[in-house]
Amino acid sequence: MRAVVVREARGSGSVDVVETDRPRPGRSDVLVKVHAAALNPVDAAVWSGVFGQPAPGGHFALGWDFSGVVVDAGPFGSFAPGTPVAGYVQGPVSAWGAQAEYVVVPASAVAAVPDGVDLTTAAALPLAALTAAQALDLLSLKAGDTLGITGAAGAVGGYAVELAKVRGLRVIGIARPKAEETVRDSLGADLFAAPGDRLAEQVRAHAPGGVDGVFDTMALREPAIGLVRDGGAYVTADPRGEAMPAGQRHIRRRVVYAVGDGARLSTLLDLVADGRLSLRIAATFPLHEARQAHEQLAVGGNPGKILLLA
Repeated sequence: MRAVVVREARGSGSVDVVETDRPRPGRSDVLVKVHAAALNPVDAAVWSGVFGQPAPGGHFALGWDFSGVVVDAGPFGSFAPGTPVAGYVQGPVSAWGAQAEYVVVPASAVAAVPDGVDLTTAAALPLAALTAAQALDLLSLKAGDTLGITGAAGAVGGYAVELAKVRGLRVIGIARPKAEETVRDSLGADLFAAPGDRLAEQVRAHAPGGVDGVFDTMALREPAIGLVRDGGAYVTADPRGEAMPAGQRHIRRRVVYAVGDGARLSTLLDLVADGRLSLRIAATFPLHEARQAHEQLAVGGNPGKILLLA
């Protein structure tokens, strides 16, 4: 099979497509013929060297979320061959990632794609939407509370806006001014604010005592936690320790690390089928043009996910 890897982390130009043997599922795994795989900022972190360099003669695998069809399963794999699924695999820590013709993944990390959800676009959901849902869990807000979301037009931030509205939260979407229409009209944020010198003024106009929580997908740090009321909650999606702002005013601080969860993914796919969660696609590339796809990822500003079609 063909798979996308990085053998030397030196930018998007280090992305390669290699030939390798098709993997075999373990006892609790499924083997999926990949239909589409999404590109994520974590892929850019891999090829830019955030995770260091592969061992000599080795590689880092690329690709975390995917859609496809089950072709084989271990005795405890729980999905029959022919089942359309979407799922999540731990990219660089696996031998082969989702950006490949086939991927092996624990059955517990995949979910059946329901009728009415396009199999291609389903690949845009798992990593970003699971991150958003698990961040909202950490925030522990109740219906009627006010949540600020930085990077509200991005993949994770956009899902967070829509999922927060499903939970009955009042949402202030924080994004660059050109994204206001997307954040308010397409994603459904109640209010909009732009980052910068007037951010606190804009937010306090709508929440004078501060918001109940902030999900900081932009890693604004101090400007973002400064929006939170005393005793509120702050969650960042940036795993780097230096990204966490200093503790203050009894605000709970957490970092969200996405965890594969097929049961939760199934509920998210149902929300897509019901029209309550939207899948935004910026571009698609065939697998053999993986390097070009990652070069577009490097440019940034993509209004949705970039997908590789296997």
